[in-house]
Parts: sequence; C-alpha cells; structure tokens
Amino acid sequence: MNKNQNKRFSMEKESDIKAWESLHSNEVGEKFKSQNRFVIEEINYYYERVMRMQEDPYLETREKEDAFAERTKLEKPVIKVASRNMFYDESGKHVRTKKEIMDASGNIRNGCKIIRKGEVYEKKEFSIKDDRFKQDSFLDEAKVFFTNEINQLVLHEEDKLKVFDKNSPYLATKKIGKNNPMEEQIKADNEVR
Repeated sequence: MNKNQNKRFSMEKESDIKAWESLHSNEVGEKFKSQNRFVIEEINYYYERVMRMQEDPYLETREKEDAFAERTKLEKPVIKVASRNMFYDESGKHVRTKKEIMDASGNIRNGCKIIRKGEVYEKKEFSIKDDRFKQDSFLDEAKVFFTNEINQLVLHEEDKLKVFDKNSPYLATKKIGKNNPMEEQIKADNEVR
C-alpha cells in the first residue's frame, strides 16, 4: 500500500528554491533511483541525526573535531546502494534473510529494519583515520611544541613549563582532583616520588 503526500515549494523563499533545485539536480538523478527515494532518504537521515543530537548535544562538535584532526574529506563521497533487499536485526547486525527478523506471527520485530533494493545503505565522506595521530611519537611532538609555544609568553624563567621526561629516574606525580577522597594518600605518594 502506498501513501501520497504533496509538498509545495514557494518560489519566493530562498530555502524552498534551494530545495527545489537540489531535488531536480543531475546528482539526484544519477545517485538515486528516483526523486521520491531521495526525499525519503534525506528525511530519514535528518530525523535520525536530530534524535542523536538531542541525546548527545556535543555530537556535531565531536564529529567536526574528528573529521578535522584524523581524517580528510574525500573529493567524491563513496555512496553504497543496496543491490538487493538488506535485513538488519535489533542490534544493527546484517542478517541474510527476512525470516531472521520476523516474529512467530510473521511481522517484523521492533528494532529490525529493511533497506530496500536501490536505497543508500552507506555513505562515506571522509577517508579512514590517520594512524599517525594515534602514535605516542605524535603525542610527544605535540607536548614539546605546545610547551615551547606557552613558554614564549612566560616572563620569568622559573615559571616556564617543562615536558616530563619518561626516561628520567624520576616518577611523575599524580594530580589530585577536587573532592578526591584519597587526597591525603596521593599527597603522601607524591612526596615519596
């Protein structure tokens, strides 16, 4: 059973004009089975994103930081379209057949989903994360760089920061957090170090 819903685009509003032009662009015609499929994909994507952002208000900031720091944007996004119907169980795991996501009465279980043939099931806009940022050598370089930058602004020599040398015979002291119940024990331990 199909349901029909008509939408109006006002050619006096900039946002409506932009949406109309996007809907009728060559890219939509090339990458999606139909304009209808494009609208459905975009509504679902937007709705899921808004829900995720309500659960995690810092999601967008973290995504931008990750994209900037660890990945590069691809010139052309990689879009994967389902060549056949794809079925996913409640945990989001791909299963082979529709029977695996159905209950005893023949209905699809709550939390399971079907991606129809021709629908987009994966879209990549960024390259894989750069392993260089995960290495200890990068962290060591960053510590030295930022310490030197900060020290340029310090007037007195005794106030300048030093990067802790892991190879020295001294052990690093532990930071004491606010209202830490083990404050006295940490202080005593730091005195020994």
